[in-house]
Amino acid sequence: MEIIVFEKETYYRMLAEMKRTVKDAVKEIKTESKKMTDDEQWIDGKEAQFILKCKGDKLRQLREDEKIKVSKHGRKILYYKPSLFEFLESNTEKKYV
Repeated sequence: MEIIVFEKETYYRMLAEMKRTVKDAVKEIKTESKKMTDDEQWIDGKEAQFILKCKGDKLRQLREDEKIKVSKHGRKILYYKPSLFEFLESNTEKKYV
């Protein structure tokens, strides 16, 4: 096993850099999602599960709690992709500032 030791300042700089990287990635995804055509903004459940890294039960719960936007056509349920990213961003932990 290898142990890596950081100075306190270095550790907090690294965390701040990681936070900036995540923010930039989310901002980039938001920009890309705004450029998408309407067809690309509505996705099926499998893609939504992949984006949220969750199972079908959790996706159903989010849908029922109206935390993400959905459209239902008969038995087919489509998920609004930008709302998935909004959900992820709104649930980002703020403790690594």
